[in-house]
Amino acid sequence: MTTNNNEANPPPLRQSVARVSRPFTAHTATLPSHQSTSRLPLLPTARVEASPAACMYLSKASIHGPKLIKPLRAHTATLVNDAIWIFGGTDLNGCFKDVWKLDLETLSFARMKCKGLEEEMDEDLNLGSSSLDDSLDPHYNLRNSSTNNLSPARRLRSNPKDHIPPPCRAHSATHLDGRIFIFGGGDGPNYFDVLYYLDTISLTWTKPRVKGVLPSTRRAHATVLYGTQLIIFGGGNGSRALNDVHALDLSDLSNLEWRELAIKGRSPLNRGYHSANLVGSKCIIFGGSDGGECFSDIFILDLENLTWIQVEVECPIARLAHTSTQVGSYLFVIGGHDGEDYTSEVKLFNLVTLQWEPRTVKGQLPPRIGYHTATLHDSRLIIIGGFDGRHVYDQVWCLELASSAYLPQVTNFTIPVDEPSDADL
Repeated sequence: MTTNNNEANPPPLRQSVARVSRPFTAHTATLPSHQSTSRLPLLPTARVEASPAACMYLSKASIHGPKLIKPLRAHTATLVNDAIWIFGGTDLNGCFKDVWKLDLETLSFARMKCKGLEEEMDEDLNLGSSSLDDSLDPHYNLRNSSTNNLSPARRLRSNPKDHIPPPCRAHSATHLDGRIFIFGGGDGPNYFDVLYYLDTISLTWTKPRVKGVLPSTRRAHATVLYGTQLIIFGGGNGSRALNDVHALDLSDLSNLEWRELAIKGRSPLNRGYHSANLVGSKCIIFGGSDGGECFSDIFILDLENLTWIQVEVECPIARLAHTSTQVGSYLFVIGGHDGEDYTSEVKLFNLVTLQWEPRTVKGQLPPRIGYHTATLHDSRLIIIGGFDGRHVYDQVWCLELASSAYLPQVTNFTIPVDEPSDADL
């Protein structure tokens, strides 16, 4: 820390004389000099650039209690009420399946003890039924299954461990009605295509049965919630990047069915580690990479008309492994990789003009990171973890919106897009 020389070496205190009236003899009372006194506490250095009230301010958060058990990257952070729920991720050694909760009122972490669902059910065992094979789910343990005692129905008990997701990274997390839905991700060479959800009240994991054609195994994809529809775009399966779109209606958890959406228009190139933000019925896809190129393009997926629309920007910015958080009529894009190096920049994309806008951020800049998370709460963006190419971080940063704090209340605006012509379809 830089200190002011006058603060580090204060001048000696002047001697003072205690004056008394005659006939008493005058005595001098000398206060001890600064060499003999304990050092006074130093105030923070004044050599800090003043931050205008209109500027956004970035600083490291003071976390109370335990920190994250390990530094994290490629994890997820999901806002549920006044807390951020963190799942999965990896450091330089391996992936995790821990669940952490950051209380945003106290800025304190707690590790959550979650369990897997344990359920019993009757399965139809009529030998002529076509549902026999479906009942023999490999994720369930059969009890009392002796062939000598076949009956029209037998009891199945799920193994609670089968309902808990494995350690993973680069998965997606989506919140609906107090449940956090985890899809995909991977661990080392393994890629997943399974859906789980965590009930944040009962702290119970469930692996629901899902019909339909599953999306292929993937990680580094992006999801949004459109009504009760979980929408998935892109990612990678280990051999190539993807650009398909899938939907899953979460309104009835006992009747889940995947379906692939046929989208009109010119679709984005295959990509992963992009961002997706839902604004009304429009999903904004920005950046990402196909493993060889870092993209700067922006596409809008109109979920009402199932149409792709490409946005033309004047000064494109390339990013992958960044975060993009909607704050009113802006997307706040933080960090990521630009194809050359990691960055700590904060960029704003105006959803009305569909152009990038320069903004000034003061304070203590975080490291140049990607694979972090950024969550909006109470006019602050909470940034957790990340990776700079060599180090994985466990730090938490806060971006105070300052005079831009009104932005989250800006909800009445439209995204001006030109519908593609018939020739483009």
